[in-house]
Amino acid sequence: MQVKIVIGTVAFMMTMMLFGYAALREPARLERLVPEQARKLFEVVWAWETGWKKEYDHRLNCLMTQGAYQLFIGSSPDETARRLVKIVRD
Repeated sequence: MQVKIVIGTVAFMMTMMLFGYAALREPARLERLVPEQARKLFEVVWAWETGWKKEYDHRLNCLMTQGAYQLFIGSSPDETARRLVKIVRD
């Protein structure tokens, strides 16, 4: 019984190491989101004293239509920063 537990634990750890290595090898990328995707990903925070106003909703919609991007970081921070600067300049 204990041998099975050890084998299962080692197999699980090796699988997680493989997934971690694969995730780290993935290059950084920046993907443009459509407004519907951006709306799902953004958490809206507002001042509790004033409450939610139509003006806030209008501003949020304007931001969403201008474009939102999602940055996936799978490489070193330096490579990610270089890639982000290249994308912003282009």
